[in-house]
Amino acid sequence: MMFNNWDSYSLHFPNNTNTDRDTDFDTRRSQTEDTGSSSQSFQWLSSQFLPDPNTLFLPPLPPSADIPSASGSMQETGPALPDSRPSLSLTELHQTLSVPSSQDAGDPFGLFLEDTWLDLPAREDQSESAYIPHSSDAAHLYLGSPQLVTPLQCQSSSLSSHTSTYSPAHTVVDTHSRESSILENNRSVLLNAFTRGTISVRNNATTRWEVQCPDCHIWVSTGMLRTVRFGHRETHFSALESHRKSKKCRMMQETVRLGRQGASMLLSEDRMRGVSAPVDSDVHHDTNEPDIDELSSDFLPRSSSAPPEAAVAVTERAERVQCTGIPIPATSSQFESAGDHLPWARVGTKPDSLPFDIEVHDRGKTVVAFAKSCTGQTISGIQPCENCSTVTQRVDDAITIARDPQKGTNRAYLSPAQLRHSLENTAAQLNQWRLRTLNLGRALGVAARKLSDCRRFAMAIAEMDVPRVQVIVQTALRKGSSLSRIVNKIEEAFEGLYQPRGQYSERDVDVATLAYRIGGRSLLYSLNHSIGLPSLRTLRKYSAFTKIMPTVGMIKCTEIVHNIREVVLKGREALHGSVPRRGVSVLIDEIALEEAAVHFRHNNCVGGLCWKHSTSVDLVLRTYQSAVNLAHALAKGTVHMGKEMSVVAVSLFGEKGCYPILAAPTCKQETAADMEMLFTSVIRSWNEVGAGTVGPLWSVATDGDSTRRAAGYNMLVKIPLSPTSSLYGTLSNMAGLNLYTGDGEITLDFDWKHIFKRFCTLLRSHTGIVLNSGIIINPTFLARYLVRLEDQTPESVQSLLYPDDPQDVPRAVRLMQAIISLRSLQLDSCDPSVVADLDAITLLGELVEAILQPFIDINMSLSEQVTCLSKFSHLSCAFFRGFRVAFMSNQLYGDSQTMVKNVMFSIAKQQQLDGSASFFVGGVGDDELEKLFGRLRMLGGHDSGMNYRQGIDRLGHAKDIDSVLLRQPDLDPGHRRLNLARTEEVDHITEDTWRGDVVAGKVDLPSAWESGAAAAAMTIQDSQMLPTSADFANIFADPTVDLLRPFGRDKYPGIEMDEDRSMVTESTTEPTLPAEEPTCAPEDEQLEAEEDETPLTLEEGLEEVPELSLPSGPGVDRNDYIEYKGRWIHKQSLCRLIINKAFVAKSHNRPERVRGFTKSNKLADTNNEDVTGPDAFIEGDMFLTLARTKQTMSLALVRSTRILEGTIARKSILIPTLSNPKANTKLEGQVMILRSTLTASGSPDDPPTTHSDTITQDSGMLASWAWNGGFIMLGAAMRGTDVVTEKACKVSIPGHLARPLNMDMVSAKGRIKDWDSQKINSVGSTWEMASVVLEALSDELWTTIIEGKIPLGTLPSIPQSTDFPYLLDDGITPGLLCEAGSRQLEAEAESTVRHCKFCAKAVPCEKDNWRNHIGAHILCKMRGITTETPVGDSMPCGFCGLSGIPECRVELSFTGTKKAIQIRSECAYACKVAYGWATKGTKAVPCRNVPIICTLCPHPSSRAGTGTLPAVWRYNMPEHIRIKHSEYASPGNPVGLSLPRPLWDDMEITQKEEAGLGIPSSSIPPPFAAILPPNESSSAASTSRGVKRTTAHPPAQEPAPKRRQVPNPTSR
Repeated sequence: MMFNNWDSYSLHFPNNTNTDRDTDFDTRRSQTEDTGSSSQSFQWLSSQFLPDPNTLFLPPLPPSADIPSASGSMQETGPALPDSRPSLSLTELHQTLSVPSSQDAGDPFGLFLEDTWLDLPAREDQSESAYIPHSSDAAHLYLGSPQLVTPLQCQSSSLSSHTSTYSPAHTVVDTHSRESSILENNRSVLLNAFTRGTISVRNNATTRWEVQCPDCHIWVSTGMLRTVRFGHRETHFSALESHRKSKKCRMMQETVRLGRQGASMLLSEDRMRGVSAPVDSDVHHDTNEPDIDELSSDFLPRSSSAPPEAAVAVTERAERVQCTGIPIPATSSQFESAGDHLPWARVGTKPDSLPFDIEVHDRGKTVVAFAKSCTGQTISGIQPCENCSTVTQRVDDAITIARDPQKGTNRAYLSPAQLRHSLENTAAQLNQWRLRTLNLGRALGVAARKLSDCRRFAMAIAEMDVPRVQVIVQTALRKGSSLSRIVNKIEEAFEGLYQPRGQYSERDVDVATLAYRIGGRSLLYSLNHSIGLPSLRTLRKYSAFTKIMPTVGMIKCTEIVHNIREVVLKGREALHGSVPRRGVSVLIDEIALEEAAVHFRHNNCVGGLCWKHSTSVDLVLRTYQSAVNLAHALAKGTVHMGKEMSVVAVSLFGEKGCYPILAAPTCKQETAADMEMLFTSVIRSWNEVGAGTVGPLWSVATDGDSTRRAAGYNMLVKIPLSPTSSLYGTLSNMAGLNLYTGDGEITLDFDWKHIFKRFCTLLRSHTGIVLNSGIIINPTFLARYLVRLEDQTPESVQSLLYPDDPQDVPRAVRLMQAIISLRSLQLDSCDPSVVADLDAITLLGELVEAILQPFIDINMSLSEQVTCLSKFSHLSCAFFRGFRVAFMSNQLYGDSQTMVKNVMFSIAKQQQLDGSASFFVGGVGDDELEKLFGRLRMLGGHDSGMNYRQGIDRLGHAKDIDSVLLRQPDLDPGHRRLNLARTEEVDHITEDTWRGDVVAGKVDLPSAWESGAAAAAMTIQDSQMLPTSADFANIFADPTVDLLRPFGRDKYPGIEMDEDRSMVTESTTEPTLPAEEPTCAPEDEQLEAEEDETPLTLEEGLEEVPELSLPSGPGVDRNDYIEYKGRWIHKQSLCRLIINKAFVAKSHNRPERVRGFTKSNKLADTNNEDVTGPDAFIEGDMFLTLARTKQTMSLALVRSTRILEGTIARKSILIPTLSNPKANTKLEGQVMILRSTLTASGSPDDPPTTHSDTITQDSGMLASWAWNGGFIMLGAAMRGTDVVTEKACKVSIPGHLARPLNMDMVSAKGRIKDWDSQKINSVGSTWEMASVVLEALSDELWTTIIEGKIPLGTLPSIPQSTDFPYLLDDGITPGLLCEAGSRQLEAEAESTVRHCKFCAKAVPCEKDNWRNHIGAHILCKMRGITTETPVGDSMPCGFCGLSGIPECRVELSFTGTKKAIQIRSECAYACKVAYGWATKGTKAVPCRNVPIICTLCPHPSSRAGTGTLPAVWRYNMPEHIRIKHSEYASPGNPVGLSLPRPLWDDMEITQKEEAGLGIPSSSIPPPFAAILPPNESSSAASTSRGVKRTTAHPPAQEPAPKRRQVPNPTSR
């Protein structure tokens, strides 16, 4: 029910200091009378007078409550109120509401009645109800707030204020009845109390429900949102239950209890004084005392005094009583009076005195404050007067200061007790400061002494070199010694009176181990006495040295098992904590040994003999004869000394270092079967002992040894991966990956650093590698472009391409990085050759980057590494399928692909073993074993040679050193030759320094593999290679084709037995120590030195052994000696003197000692400057030469790849030097492909529209030849298959047979047909030259060959193909042929039987048959007999029957007799002729067509009967006379002077000869008659010899051989 008529109530707000609000309330009430909106009036009231309307909490209203009317009767709608506004007492209100009044007898004040709940209208952000406690004559409406409880007094008088009976500052309202106190603390009781209305709830500022604690009255947050219904579950009171158990609640209850006791004492004093208010007869005054629970100042608002202007409204019926004043609560201390806490200094009439007076009653127990203007009377016996009420706030402030003064309060405001307390505190502080001063003085004294001790300690450390001083300090500190005592100990240790023992750290032991293993016992002793490292005895106590069992005789599994247990298992047992299982790789490699026999005491056997053949001899050294027998076996070759030591070790993926498990001497004569036996023994031993504890065996890694490679393929590439394998699902989806493994899915592996070195060896060889359109990339090719990089100089390029040690890994890596950098090289050149070179370099850079970056780029993730390796595999596969061994050797291709395959298998295995673990790609291969070898060589010092026993010992020492450096990486200097680069960034690339994400489980192998294949295909498509080479899907569609078998048919290129160009050339002889230069020592000293170097015989060696009895004593084993001729000889000495008699120390040169190699390339002209200028021929320039193709000689365009002057390689050479035959120069190069084209004369850049091989005068077009961007490739059949790949066609010719030339640079578009332009460079430019120029140069070259009488066999031979000899546009007719050279080749090819071109008959060359046959054809032509192919028209050659060929010129060389006459001719068909018999003719050879001397022609004078004269063939003499001597008659010209008789006798053709040659009689001419008698001669004849003839008409001239008239060629 709502209050609908607010006019019937008089409301008074005691806390309101602004009287205007009463007026505002009246105004607001009058404004709402007409509207009747009492709810809005109450909202306005709440917003104006409540302290915090937003936190208003109104409990629910009981449903039975009704609103009384003015007369006290109940009306549902509310009666109309009279204008007099009668007052309504609270008692009547209670009676009307039917709520019985009750008083708590225990309440000393008796002010409050039972609670009354009224439903009132509220604002939207307020609660829904108001809470009204009952009293006898006045009702206070409490509007809840967490910080403030404001009483709203309802009075039955008019709107006028009156003084409250209680001071609001000290009044606490009890919101719960005494009868409903909650004693039990559980959720069900709290829920029932809430249901009864005993517990209050509200919404806080965060719109969450809060519950008020019934004990300490603190609001407790429940955490429930306001939107949730509250109070219907026990769980809603969990927070309140926990709070009531807390210490905070108990402390608050104690505080309230103490405040209640003080209030009770104060009220008792007032009653004793008789201060009571008279009771009005009409108004019932409640005499109950206030609730003591409400006196806690922690929960009450600070009240404010009423303003002085507020008038006290007293009813006329009220009687005035004595003013009670304002009581001041007493202190809690029972030993102090109340006045001690009052500010007496401020009481009085001073300007700054208090506005009230203080009186003390009851002997100081009661203190009351009265205003200085107190009237002395009040209307209530328990309330002060109006004037006293005005100073209530000031009293409260004074009480607050008296109770708890703030820090820094003026002393004038303090009470005597507070002043006294302050004085006591000041005195206590002074005492504390005095004590602190004394303590500080004592501390300063102690600090001074400690400072002195510290200075002594620092001086002792600085001046006294005491070893292991840290142990002294640690021991003293552990015993609690002072700093002074520590200094004394240091001084004693310095004087030698004290020596610290024990307390060695792990680093001390490791450093001592390094010193002992590297420097030996003496070094460790020195360091022990100098810097206090552990002694050898201590070292043996704390460390376990590695000892490897030697292999004597055949390799046994028992030895391997023993080494696994001693080296691997015990080494890992020493590691603290659990060690995870790892994948294991077996590493195999060799290290050089001195070929010397040694004796092992543990089995009394001779070691150092090769394990393969040592089973054929008895190795036990029992007697002197045993040593002799071994020496004889070595001499016969039955057994051999071990040249190298084969070391087998195991490494663990994810861990550094390796563990040697086998070391056996080898003679390097093992076969693949022997290696298979070794592999089997190692794998079986590991599976027996180590697989269960350490981890499964994943791979077997080795270097490029051919024997181990063959064994590895036989054992580890034989079984296809089973579909039931856990790896099959992943690896089978990687197209092209070879899935063949060994037993247990073990794969073969090759070291990636060896692959780097071998790939660079290929690049450094003069043969190089072939890429792209067939370009050869070799050192000189790379040098031309590497020197253009910003970070390269000629010296650095030379060191990269011509290193002193090809085994240098850092230099190989730098070369590969430089090649990668060439891809970004920007050259402003349109030279077609340069552009083609850069295209090839780009392709090479992509290949090199794909294999290099996964091992050196520490930012790459494992997925990116897999992608790069996949790209390398697919690129190399495409290149190998195109060029095979011209690109890469079979062995290197197989090793590189096997390495990539093993990486993929290992990652998949790691994902199965532990996918959360990292996988370091650099951990594959045998690099860890190479590092161990590096430490082993370091142990030798300057004497790097070692015998087998020393090798075994040093191998164990190296393992100890390796273990120490793994624990102490800061002590590791690294390996200069094994680091990837000699830079700080790349030197120490390890799994710890790798930044990329290499977690195995995060790699999707098939996706990364496919990405690499796509990248490779894109690279190939951007190159000049055929697009089909990048169609990997089609290539791998054949199940027999994969990356290891690129040609299918189960052929693995890796096990081919051809030459491996990637391996450094092995020397044929074992290198020995270099001979020393002769010195200036005296001759006798030299002889003495030579005698000292001669090996001692046994008898000479025994002279050094004194005649002793059998040695004895500590440390001497009698079994180590053998008796011989009364002398006891140590068995090791016996090995040295008998078995090692022919021992020769090996070279100290590291490359020769390790590999025994010769350099793969040499550059001898390192000191001369490069030749430049117009007369210089530079490597890479083009030249022309003549080449042979079967019986055809044609012109070839070659690009030079190498220049040799003698045996010296040159980068450039002068053209005059090149052309000099005596300079002994040679050029090597690739033959370029030319295509015939047609170019407008004078405009080489204009593309032609037609092709021709002739000069078209009318059209102005010039026939020319253009380069199609490719090089001639030869077919290379793969052995055992029908697969044919390509290899580059390279030629080598003498320098004087080459013609350098400059060609025109033109656009290939329009000149080269589209189907033939695949190999054109990326900018589309090419070379072009006119055909007439090329033909002129061809004639010049042939002339050089003829004049130099150069055998045609010295010319390069090029196999015939579709690209050579160069073809005309029809694709059939050869072009640029040298016809003379071709004839010469044909003649030389038919040395016994020749095929006649005129009749196609086979004519034997013997017995002058060929000359006879050609003579018959010539005679038939002379007699008019037609044939299918006639001979030459004019002056045909007697050897070939052709005319006009300069080489067919014939001469006669004679010495005075016809028997000495010889025929000289350069005709290709010239044959040996017996001149005397040929001039006579025979029945078998009737032809007498031989060269004769024309006596009519003038000849140079010479000695009589000697010389060489031009001659004319007998059958050509009639034509010769007709042309040269037309004044004479001849058979072809019957008119003229008669011929001299001797001349006619030489040139006459008899009828018998003609008949013998098959001339019909009808065709034989009549006899010639114009002949002078034998003794006569004409005057003309006389003048024709040596005298110039004068005639009216000059005779016709003999036609000269045709020569092409061409412009000067553009050669240099």
